[in-house]
Amino acid sequence: MGGCYFRCLMPVHEKRLETLFKGKHINEATLKKYKWFDQGSDNYHFGFPRKEGLWLIRLETEVGCCSWPILFLMTKNRVIKKIFTMVCENHNDGSYDEIEVPFFDVHIEQAKSLIEKVIK
Repeated sequence: MGGCYFRCLMPVHEKRLETLFKGKHINEATLKKYKWFDQGSDNYHFGFPRKEGLWLIRLETEVGCCSWPILFLMTKNRVIKKIFTMVCENHNDGSYDEIEVPFFDVHIEQAKSLIEKVIK
């Protein structure tokens, strides 16, 4: 699904979000302010592909939940090109396993809010 960006990971191409935000310009300073990980810099999230123009953020979940909904923005020249999502199971040692659980409507709404904060 993700082609060369994701190799062994299988994130879901999130067309609901992409329809709203594809072609929008991002503000990199604001992405950093809201603690997005820049996978093309020293501020990358360990365990995910390193790639210029790839940003990710873990969505907030309910207390005690062991899964991480993750939102990926693939950009070129600060413009959103593609949006992917993935849910991972969080382990105590900091590692994770991808699980086949979709983003629920609550996650989509949270993702919309996160993206709206970082577009120009």
